[in-house]
Amino acid sequence: MAQNTRKQRPFKVSITVPCLNEVKNIGTTIKVLCSVMADFSDYEIIIVNDGSTDNTKSYIQENFLDNPKISLINHSVTMGRGYSIKEGFSSSKFDYLVCFNGKHDIPKEEVIVILDAIGSEELIVSYQANTHERPPIRRLFSVLYTLILNLSFGLDLKYFNGSCVLKKSDFSKLKLHSDNYALDAEILIKLIKSGIPFLEVPVNDIIEPERRTRSLTTKNILGVFIFYVITIWEIHFLKRRYK
Repeated sequence: MAQNTRKQRPFKVSITVPCLNEVKNIGTTIKVLCSVMADFSDYEIIIVNDGSTDNTKSYIQENFLDNPKISLINHSVTMGRGYSIKEGFSSSKFDYLVCFNGKHDIPKEEVIVILDAIGSEELIVSYQANTHERPPIRRLFSVLYTLILNLSFGLDLKYFNGSCVLKKSDFSKLKLHSDNYALDAEILIKLIKSGIPFLEVPVNDIIEPERRTRSLTTKNILGVFIFYVITIWEIHFLKRRYK
């Protein structure tokens, strides 16, 4: 029988898992996370069901809530991915925070890459190494989004929408406005511009061309524009820092 060669990790980690109509994927996501986190000192998984209209809520209740390390926050209506992450992070109890999507878009071995980097720097930033596998239109939007944010805020990040690991103490200092897909970028920009040291790690995401993205909806695009304007004002005019 193969031996587990991964060393025990001394960190305590709170994982937030936002999900919307992911009854087909949430089970795999939670099982992968529980398997990986068995090597850590302690952990909790906070699932945020963001107003799902399928059987996501009942599936979670029936299959996972008997585990004391797993809890559920349920929204009766959809509040937004960013809102869900902020709620999960705010209710977390451990030193390190990370978000993984309920749709199972990162394989187990790549989750390990991200979490094994904890302790290397204060902030761990993952980036999509297999962007060439994405549909052309999504790849174009991603490149433009990354370029605009880097130029606007004097950064050189490879990606703004990957899972990142941050300290609860750093998160607690942030004043965040985004309730949508812009939250990842808002967190990274405000922490990095405040001088927090970070490490970028490459991951190969699970890319399914037929899966529809919610990031290009009119509501989300408007939310990203609002985030951009407010963050430009805060960083460049108010000179707001968080350290």
